[in-house]
Amino acid sequence: MRVPVTGYSLDIGKAHTDFAEAKLQQRLVERKLSDEEINQLAVVAMAGATAEAMNYDQVQGQVADLTDLQRILQRSEQKLSNAQQQNMTRWAVYSAATMLTKYKKEYQALQTAMQQRASIDKCVAAIEQS
Repeated sequence: MRVPVTGYSLDIGKAHTDFAEAKLQQRLVERKLSDEEINQLAVVAMAGATAEAMNYDQVQGQVADLTDLQRILQRSEQKLSNAQQQNMTRWAVYSAATMLTKYKKEYQALQTAMQQRASIDKCVAAIEQS
């Protein structure tokens, strides 16, 4: 998806991936986002909660993911209605689930690397080598 990750945390209550501002090369509050940027960032924002839902009985990281998504949607060049935001959320979850299923082997390699607290470079290498 060409969304660079600059860092991540697996600490309970702090699970987070830093991506949006790196992709934009500036803070989210500094400008509006195009439809293409919204689409890409929405899928990445919902990927964590989607992966949890696919693998565990309970999802715990959804609040942070939904907060990230809300920040992204608020920066849209076009004001999105509540219904449009809900549809975008559904689409992003569906898209994330589709990608996680399609690239299951790569996702599992990434999980292993992250559990070992590997650097971003090593996480990328684990994906590329799987």
